[in-house]
Amino acid sequence: MLCNLKERNYSSTLNETFYYICSKLFELLNLLNKRKLFKLEKKNQGNKKLTEAIKKLIEDIEKAKWKNPLEIKEDRPDADNVHSEGFYFFNISIHRTMILIVFDDSEASIVWTGNH
Repeated sequence: MLCNLKERNYSSTLNETFYYICSKLFELLNLLNKRKLFKLEKKNQGNKKLTEAIKKLIEDIEKAKWKNPLEIKEDRPDADNVHSEGFYFFNISIHRTMILIVFDDSEASIVWTGNH
């Protein structure tokens, strides 16, 4: 593992600090297919409220430490669980924009963006 430096001959304090930092980094969600959100943002660059909402969604997902659907709903009331396999629609009502994201372990993958 990248963050497991226990076998090397560094000081144990440095090892423990580095291992702690790496473990905290891996707790955060990795957001895949961000380009779909960037494309949506670019397409709507004149809509300041929508572009800010997209940036906020990206920030919320990347900083999230969600362990269950209730935690997602607490942080993002616009999240609707649409499938038991971890698919969520995020309804950014500023522009009636919907973003379908699937959550799996420590990854969030953007499947679709559009409006309704």
